[in-house]
Amino acid sequence: VLVKDDARASAYFLKAKALDSGDIPAGYFLALYAEQEGDFASAARYLRETADFDEDAGKWVQAAFYEQQSGDMPRALDTLKEAYKRFDKNVEVGYFYALALQDAGRYRRAARVLKGILKTNPDYEQARLAYAFALESLHKYKDMEEQLHMVLEQNPRNAAAYNLLGYSLAQRNKRLDEAERMVSQALSLSPGDRAFADSLAWVYY
Repeated sequence: VLVKDDARASAYFLKAKALDSGDIPAGYFLALYAEQEGDFASAARYLRETADFDEDAGKWVQAAFYEQQSGDMPRALDTLKEAYKRFDKNVEVGYFYALALQDAGRYRRAARVLKGILKTNPDYEQARLAYAFALESLHKYKDMEEQLHMVLEQNPRNAAAYNLLGYSLAQRNKRLDEAERMVSQALSLSPGDRAFADSLAWVYY
């Protein structure tokens, strides 16, 4: 590994795994090599077979990521759902579970998970931003704006929060002057961001 002879390293890790199917370093590195090759299904399998998988919340999140990348979104969601239960509503697991729920269009469930996270971790900026996005998707615009203003009070340089507020207003054809200011502020903080530029074009439209 240190001299970057990945082919030989992989061969030795496979030998180690043949001797001990749950070998932790072998499973970890084989998962990384499979990821590099774009074989995400094998990467998830290698992680799941490591001896410490059941006790390592991070590996559950990583396995779900691999499953999502391989196109198996239902299994990725099941993995995160099970991890959220198994690790007693672990905050990081919950956050990634909520993001996966949003990707699947399950905004109501995502909002519930994120609301629970924020109840015990009110300063979790990214979780609050994700919660605002879920509320916007549920058309709970007043609650969404409250959450975004809380994000911006905590971090006045959160470009994504400005953009979400401005884009939501533009989508609803509301307070367009404010929408323009919000998205322009997002672009000033993150020049060249294509998503923000698209939002500003929508405001002008």
